Amino acid sequence: MASQLYHNHEMLELLQNIPDLTWTPGIPDVFKGKTHDQIMNTISPISTQQHIETESKYTKVSVQSAPQNFSWVNARPDCFVESYRQTMTFSCYAGLCGSSPVMTAQAFSDNRCIFGKDIKRKVYNAQYMAICSQYDSSDAKRSSYYIFEHGIPDETCYIDKNLQQYYCPSQCDDKSEIRLVNSSDIIQIDNKFESVLKYEISVDIQVYKDFMFYVEGIYKHVVSDKNPLKGQITVTVVGYGEEKGIKYWIIRSAYGSVWGETGNLNGFHRVGNNGGYMRIARGTNECNIDNIVGYVAAP
Repeated sequence: MASQLYHNHEMLELLQNIPDLTWTPGIPDVFKGKTHDQIMNTISPISTQQHIETESKYTKVSVQSAPQNFSWVNARPDCFVESYRQTMTFSCYAGLCGSSPVMTAQAFSDNRCIFGKDIKRKVYNAQYMAICSQYDSSDAKRSSYYIFEHGIPDETCYIDKNLQQYYCPSQCDDKSEIRLVNSSDIIQIDNKFESVLKYEISVDIQVYKDFMFYVEGIYKHVVSDKNPLKGQITVTVVGYGEEKGIKYWIIRSAYGSVWGETGNLNGFHRVGNNGGYMRIARGTNECNIDNIVGYVAAP
């Protein structure tokens, strides 16, 4: 199975022939030619980690006053600019597959921009966390805790340009002392609907085989013995909405801008390289997204 391609026409045909499917299946460009093992290397085992008991210091927004549709991509487009080094494509090339350091570092970058901690969005280094945490950053909780406890540098300090450094650096690229930025708190998120109006939230969602066939639309996994549960990935929740009576979350993945939709409320269709987002059904616990606790490495 190691050398077999992950995507096969039998599975694609099964998905395409399902009536009233709310999403469009296909073979995304980012996965074309990838073997089963290459894609499975980006998926983690289901986490059994216990929650970190924390209390949010931010005022909650009441459900009654919440807008019907919301996306940080619309609200703060200046904070939602992709860096190639904050994608799993880059990390896998660096030999460090895994979505959790990537997405938690990306959310930390975005949230610091949202809260005005950085005048202009900075890119905080996910690769540093993956290396220096000794691979103990395999889920949203662990990655958030690492940023709080140890801190990570931004890329004005450290970039492994050759993608070959597998030891924890003690200096910036210019040989100055490494500059680490810590989060101010770890916030455990139970109510994502209210909390996403304050910040981008890291969550671990369950991934079924058909997840990797997603092109666009509102995703609901297909119940079939040919569509087994594969594991989990970390994504971030950046908004929510409703279309034709179907409520959804807007999530951002680590697969980069050539995957998925735009995340923009003014048009979710895929436009060039402006993707990286997915709509996933809300209110039915799709992929465990409604029930799972989220985390924020607070700016």
